[in-house]
Amino acid sequence: MDQMAMLKKAQEIATKKMAMDKELAQQDYVGEAAGGNVKVTVKYVPPLPMQQPGYEGSKVDIDEAYLQNASSEELSDAVAEALRDAYKKCTTEVAMKLAELTKDLGSMMGGMAAAQ
Repeated sequence: MDQMAMLKKAQEIATKKMAMDKELAQQDYVGEAAGGNVKVTVKYVPPLPMQQPGYEGSKVDIDEAYLQNASSEELSDAVAEALRDAYKKCTTEVAMKLAELTKDLGSMMGGMAAAQ
């Protein structure tokens, strides 16, 4: 593959990656705990070049009745569990999208990229 074709393919992959990051950043990933009484929302934060992506909590919802009846330890554990659940959902989605992008890269480069 000549250099101009490789540059064009690299630009195409970069464009796809930016579109993917934008799509992922617009989604809310909600984790639940305590039978749905505690919900934590996490957002994907697209990475700067050459850095890892970030994730940030953006919302916590706690059922009023659960809040009144739960001990501080139960509440703390439930919030932590809901946060882990949301983080897992978000990172799983990001991994799936990156696997698709890697597959596209492999097919675009004629199978030169390692398959995931």
